[in-house]
Amino acid sequence: MIQRKQTFFLAIAAVALLSSFVVPVDVAVAESWLPAIVPGISALVALGAVFAIFQYADRPRQRSVVMLLQYGALIVLAAIVVLRFVFRDAAAPLDVASWALSAAPAVLAYVFFLLARKGIEQDIALVRSMDRLR
Repeated sequence: MIQRKQTFFLAIAAVALLSSFVVPVDVAVAESWLPAIVPGISALVALGAVFAIFQYADRPRQRSVVMLLQYGALIVLAAIVVLRFVFRDAAAPLDVASWALSAAPAVLAYVFFLLARKGIEQDIALVRSMDRLR
């Protein structure tokens, strides 16, 4: 389990998503429910990454869980984009640096989920080729 590269990628993705609590999404919209739900979705996807680490014995299930986690990272990214561009003050200038800083954990998590899924698919192909040799 530890020596597999997808374990490393899944752990880094979970840490990246949990780092979104350190870099808050600052939006001054008190009547919206979206600023409160983004950290919750990030935490759920990070917990899903930890769950996927322990699914190493069942690689097809691990691949499907990681694929769902990729969609979860995209949902987090979409929520951040909605918070940054839809609920922003139109008179205020667009601050690209703060947007990039708040979107970076979700983008990194998506990339690491993609790398983990590729590693899982390589393991599945390797096991399949070894079964043909037997």
